[in-house]
Amino acid sequence: MRKISVLSILLVISGCKGKQANDNFPEFEFRSNPELLGEFINFGQFSLILPKNYNQIDLERFTQLKDGLKNKLNLFFNIELMKAFSAKGNSVILISRIDEENVFLKLDDAYFDYLSSIPETDSIRKSSFKLNGIKTVQYQINSKTYTSIKLFLFIDNIYCLDYTVTNSLFDNKLVEFESCLSTLKIEEKLIK
Repeated sequence: MRKISVLSILLVISGCKGKQANDNFPEFEFRSNPELLGEFINFGQFSLILPKNYNQIDLERFTQLKDGLKNKLNLFFNIELMKAFSAKGNSVILISRIDEENVFLKLDDAYFDYLSSIPETDSIRKSSFKLNGIKTVQYQINSKTYTSIKLFLFIDNIYCLDYTVTNSLFDNKLVEFESCLSTLKIEEKLIK
């Protein structure tokens, strides 16, 4: 009888730990305004609808940006820039795939220190949540001139949505970006 009690207690404790881990990713829902949305984009494993007035940057600028990210000496993750969109030079959305193992474990104090070492960084906030069923880790990096929001999406591969906007437009653009994020979804073939 004592063995059964001990086993029951261990199962309850194990169950609590599993549930607690899920609490690290509470379900989160962003505001949505369909009037602010434009083009539907599919990235293979996920899709979203961009805010209006965001256009894919031209091939020359994309290549420069991609090469710049690959050649950056202090880059924390090995990333592959997939697409880049901008709105009149005052904000940009970058979609990248991270080609590394154990990304979740690397989003720790070392990554926070890396972000803090970037010139002009004033503050950093980290949060974790589920966005439309996708485990997501978010970093908001504030500087004197711009704000950057990095969303790490844990699907089959790891993706990073990097949204950067000038501080003077942040409040107005945030509703657009939230509307865009509300459309984020995993492709049906991956759900099965």
